[in-house]
Amino acid sequence: MGFNKISRAKRDQTWKEDIITNGLGRVEGIAIDWIAGNIYWTDHGFNLIEVARLNGSFRYVIISQGLDQPRSIAVHPEKGYLFWTEWGQMPCIGKARLDGSEKVILVSMGITWPNGISIDYEENKLYWCDARTDKIERIDLETGGNREMVLSGSNVDMFSVAVFGAYIYWSDRAHANGSIRRGHKNDATEAVTMRTGLGVNLKEVKIFNRVREKGTNVCEKDNGGCQQLCLYRGNSRRTCTCAHGYLAEDGVTCLRHEGYLLYSGRTILKSIHLSDETNLNSPIRPYENPHYFKNVIALAFDYNQRRKGTNRIFYSDAHFGNIQLIKDNWEDRQVIVESKYNIFLNTLVKMSIICISREIRMVIVCSNYIFLSLYSRIMHLCYLIC
Repeated sequence: MGFNKISRAKRDQTWKEDIITNGLGRVEGIAIDWIAGNIYWTDHGFNLIEVARLNGSFRYVIISQGLDQPRSIAVHPEKGYLFWTEWGQMPCIGKARLDGSEKVILVSMGITWPNGISIDYEENKLYWCDARTDKIERIDLETGGNREMVLSGSNVDMFSVAVFGAYIYWSDRAHANGSIRRGHKNDATEAVTMRTGLGVNLKEVKIFNRVREKGTNVCEKDNGGCQQLCLYRGNSRRTCTCAHGYLAEDGVTCLRHEGYLLYSGRTILKSIHLSDETNLNSPIRPYENPHYFKNVIALAFDYNQRRKGTNRIFYSDAHFGNIQLIKDNWEDRQVIVESKYNIFLNTLVKMSIICISREIRMVIVCSNYIFLSLYSRIMHLCYLIC
């Protein structure tokens, strides 16, 4: 999660992949819906909770309102629940459905710095540790009732907690120069220290065990029939969601937006909705490729959606000194003006696509050629693009 990205790797470290590489503030918690194949995370910096497929595709904001420094997160895929902690002015533990609906606060009293959170899937309990009150507590995850204290300590610094079988496990950065400890989940006062000397950088603890990932729901088979994201809501209900595009009347298919605002961020192309500033999801998925994007400046657009195929995006890159073309499904990229015209390089990169955008009907739609205007002269640098 370091360096503002989310990655995945094999446990033997023979393979690693970055799945979310942009648009992150400070990711504090990650949870996996192993049934639907989705990953959830809290963004402490942007006050968001987001979801995506396990490969990072179809990234979607599910909660953007009413969050104040969200931190730890846990999911119950079989019941369709999402739980998280908040560190803000009103610390709390929240619950919602996996699509972000039915949001409620379970705990708001007697907590200060709720750090780790963990689900006991066998007994339907929710555990958390508080780094300020130095306690580990639990509640019924359905109702938030039957609050019980499992452990109360002093001179401790509990960062994370995990529950499995009859035991709870937690990290304590103040005990024995950073330790991992274990206690019975009903009463952890007789704790066993499993490791010591792990240092003050000790943080998260998680249980890896196949037995832990049980259950099924309607999203397990064929993604619940959804084209992009299937988010389980419990009681055999699911929500099909479109991370990019909008949901068709059939409730499962995602349709393309007719228009959006596209912008360049030097090494990435991203989009926002034209009229709904509250919708934080991208109309089309962002595109970044370090091999092709180094310093994107100018943009132009050929709206080709009425014909077979996709719309075309033209952009200049000051690093390469060229103009490139790519479809808005991010396929069929090609260089259409090479950097060999070095004598005009600086002005070409900065001005040519501005000229194209102003004369787009003449240059792109009504012609199969690109003409570049430079200092009021017409340079007959033509390139067949269709």
